[in-house]
Order: sequence, then structure tokens, then C-alpha cells
Amino acid sequence: MPLPILDEEWQRNIWIKTSSIFKISVPLGDGGCKEDDWLPTPHGLTLSEAIFFRIPSLVESLSGRNVLELGSGVGNHSILIHRCQPKSLTMTEITDSRLLTTKQSMVFNKCTSNTLYVTADWLSVPDCNSDDRLYDTVITNPPFCMSGKYNRRYYFDELILNSHKILRPGGSLIFIQSSMADLPKTLSRLEENGFKSEIIYQKRYPWREYYFNDPTFLTLVDKIEGAYETTYDGRRIETLSIIKATLLNYKPYFSH
Repeated sequence: MPLPILDEEWQRNIWIKTSSIFKISVPLGDGGCKEDDWLPTPHGLTLSEAIFFRIPSLVESLSGRNVLELGSGVGNHSILIHRCQPKSLTMTEITDSRLLTTKQSMVFNKCTSNTLYVTADWLSVPDCNSDDRLYDTVITNPPFCMSGKYNRRYYFDELILNSHKILRPGGSLIFIQSSMADLPKTLSRLEENGFKSEIIYQKRYPWREYYFNDPTFLTLVDKIEGAYETTYDGRRIETLSIIKATLLNYKPYFSH
């Protein structure tokens, strides 16, 4: 089967198909969001699949847990997470207007129990939904290619270094990343920072066209071993991996 071209037509066709499978409805027009906002990306689609298909190690980190979703967007992941019956689900977005879109989607899809909406910039979550201000699970789809940072791995590295401030020991950090973001480096840094990690789901996709538009990005990924595969006809393929990292309990030893 020939590889698809990941253009807007592909996104619209995939959305029609997957929204029916996932049973997600779209709130459009007044009190809703723009249709283009719902068009899936390979990253978002892969994470949605893993939640919907109830990957066991993923579901056990969501069901009955206090869950924090960073960057909830239009709420497509939020809806699927809520259907896994977490004890509570806190969703964040960087602005009130973006967070309102999430809430509208959740209400439209009848996902309203045990939910909390917090405007927050990435890990700067002001109010945690538990007595010790820590969560059982943090789940997110971090930006990479268009991170807006000189260090495009910024959001991955920030998660690895600082998620312990909001994540309970024994809790789960779940995120998706491309092979172009240097998967071996991520797994190594997780181990260095007290996490036990595993890859729980993977999918392969052709490059999206916008990857080719930034020459600095092309230079970056060409320096990363195993960043992508090349097909016989010259097309580039990335591998998307969902990582589940468990924060190990650590008691520092102090000497005088």
C-alpha cells in the first residue's frame, strides 16, 4: 500500500473516520471551535489510538487516578481520558480562551464529572487537585519541531527534569515523541532522573510537509542517529513512541 501524503485532505478524511470510531462529536459554530482545530496530526492520532484501544499499561495509569493533562487543546484526548474513568481529570491550557475550547468539547461530549480546568503555562500548575498537591499521572503531547525554542527538546527535557514537582512518587509520566527528537537520549535522561521507562505504543508515519520548510530543523535531525528512515523512493519516515515513565521513590542521603 502506498504511503499517504499527510496534507489537509488526509487530515479531514482521518478525522471523519476516527471521530466515528472514537465516538467523539465536534462542537462547531457559536459556543464551539473552528473545524480546522479538530484536524488530527500523527502525534495526536497515535496518542488517541493508544487511549482508545485501552493499552493496558496506559489504562492502569488513568483509571481511578488523579490525572493531569498538560495542553488539552480541543479536548480530543481529554474526552478519551475521561472515558477511562479517572478519579479526577485536571486539564490545562496556556490561555483562558484555549481552555474554554477544551471545556466546550468536554461538555458537548458529556464528560463533566470530576473535572477541573486550570490556565497554566506547561508545568507551572498553580492548583493541584489533591491534599499533597501531587498527581498520580501526568499525560501530554509536547511540541518539538515547532516548539518555539532554540532547544527543540525543551519541553521533553523540562518534563524529565521538573515533573517530579507535580507527580507523586510511583506516579506515571506519559508522553509521545518522534524518533527525530532523539528517543535514546530521552530514555537515558529519564533513567538519570529517577524514572523507570517503557515504550508502550508505536506508529510510523511519513514526514509532514512543514518539516521541510525549516532548514535549521533539517540540519538538526540529520545529526540524530536513527531520526528517520528513508524509503526506496526517497520519502522520510518518523517513528512515534508513547513513553510511560514511572517516577521512582528517592530519599536523598545527606552527610555533614
